[in-house]
Amino acid sequence: MTVSERAVGSVTFIDIEGQLTLGDGADRLQDKVRSLLLQNQKQLIVNLAGVSYMDSAGLGQLIQSYATTSKQGGVLKLVNLTSRLQDLLVIHRLEFDLAHKTLPLARQHGSNLMAQLATSLQDGQKV
Repeated sequence: MTVSERAVGSVTFIDIEGQLTLGDGADRLQDKVRSLLLQNQKQLIVNLAGVSYMDSAGLGQLIQSYATTSKQGGVLKLVNLTSRLQDLLVIHRLEFDLAHKTLPLARQHGSNLMAQLATSLQDGQKV
């Protein structure tokens, strides 16, 4: 699994590629989030378009990353969720906290919607 970052204005996208699992370094996401928060980057969008599989440890890392960001006064949103992950978030009653409802599959609509999301976060709008 690889975790990379890219900035769009004051918003940082965290792109994940590969499997988000216990054995494949799910803790890398939390490490990246902590590092960004230490750099005072508090508007984070986790792009899951490249995630081929996620186990419960991966889901736990997403939840822990969300909690860590919130405690630091930041915002963390998910984009490009699979239908399976959306279902898991609903089951655990986290869908309104984590998932950006209007961009569940932003990759289908191109990078323009990703830029709109970044702009919304920069402008302080609720997403």
